[in-house]
Amino acid sequence: VYHAEGRRASAERPAAGCRAPAAGPGSRFELARGGAACMMRGVMFTHAYTIGRPAGVPVRVHVTVLALLPLVLIQFPPAQWGLALLAAAGVMASIVLHELGHAWAARRLGCRAREIVLLPVGGVASIERMPAGPRGEILLAAAGPAVSLVLALALHAAAWALGRTGARDLSL
Repeated sequence: VYHAEGRRASAERPAAGCRAPAAGPGSRFELARGGAACMMRGVMFTHAYTIGRPAGVPVRVHVTVLALLPLVLIQFPPAQWGLALLAAAGVMASIVLHELGHAWAARRLGCRAREIVLLPVGGVASIERMPAGPRGEILLAAAGPAVSLVLALALHAAAWALGRTGARDLSL
């Protein structure tokens, strides 16, 4: 578990947003609020590599995502591997946009997003602290799904427009 400055947390100095339980053998940090980010930062996010910084927020991909690429590829014949990689990149891009929605809302609410980590099951936007009050928390939580909804509507409109022009076959 790490502080925002990169220092390792200890029982005397828990990371921001965490509190140290009663000292004792085997004691672990617990969250005061805001998800499992404190427990996960030290364990799960150590093998993630930065792939970009949109809006100043580092986007990192965990090595397990790369390990799943062969599993994606074997689902398609070799002639369609380009299409499979394009589809996988599209899914990851939509996850990044979803998490950037949370990061944007955090910034608007006076909080800071530390990073976005892409995992095989989705993504995690690490927010430095949760906004004060339930209204801010609801806005922060709803921002990602709102971005996903706008993206889905835009893609649906594009598919409809392509269908109207007769461009129905999108195979590569």
